[in-house]
Amino acid sequence: MGEGSVSISPRWSIGRRGMVSGLVAGAALAPASLLPKPAWAGIPANRKLSFEVFRNGRSIGSHVVTFEQSGDALTVRVAVDLAVRMLGLVVYRYQTRATENWRGGVLMAAQAETNDDYGRYAMSAQRQAGAGRNGRMVVEGTASPTYTAPENALVSSHWNPAQLQAPMISLQDGKLLEFAIAPKGRSIIAARGTQLEAEHFSLSGPHALELWYDSNRIWSKLKAVSWEGSDIEYRQV
Repeated sequence: MGEGSVSISPRWSIGRRGMVSGLVAGAALAPASLLPKPAWAGIPANRKLSFEVFRNGRSIGSHVVTFEQSGDALTVRVAVDLAVRMLGLVVYRYQTRATENWRGGVLMAAQAETNDDYGRYAMSAQRQAGAGRNGRMVVEGTASPTYTAPENALVSSHWNPAQLQAPMISLQDGKLLEFAIAPKGRSIIAARGTQLEAEHFSLSGPHALELWYDSNRIWSKLKAVSWEGSDIEYRQV
């Protein structure tokens, strides 16, 4: 999440740069053979991903992704609600609401609005007829003028492991982000009240974060370090 979604970087900001842009952010490529396969990967059987978000081991809120399928159409909804407290008082709030619309495994549109104590951010992406097999993706947002994203670009909501093979569009402000991605192998993690094996990926670039996907390619964990050194962790519940 960095400049418009939960930004997870060595400078994961709780402030003007946005708390959720890197977490909810983009991509350069690792060898395709080492990455999860694209398509409808990432959708759990119960059609819901729920994470509790921690800062230095203390809960600060939730990140929930829900999926609604009908034939070849898929609607994905993202809700992030965070509040940092000091001495019992809320010193920072962050909220994101986003929707992705897919058809036949292709991202057709996405909209998001983010509000925190410093302002409002928004983005919108719409696939239009044009060059390329799937048409061109036109993006506008608070981060930059309207632009055409690469045809294979995905929004930075992290549920879909195919994002590791594509440029990402910031779900917070529409900025096009690119990361260097390094597969880190398999490890045992705690998720959904149990221990499970998951593939670990490290992303570096405009933000830095760690992502884990289980054997079914379900997003299962996220970790990062904030600019002031706080440990940020998503624990799937």
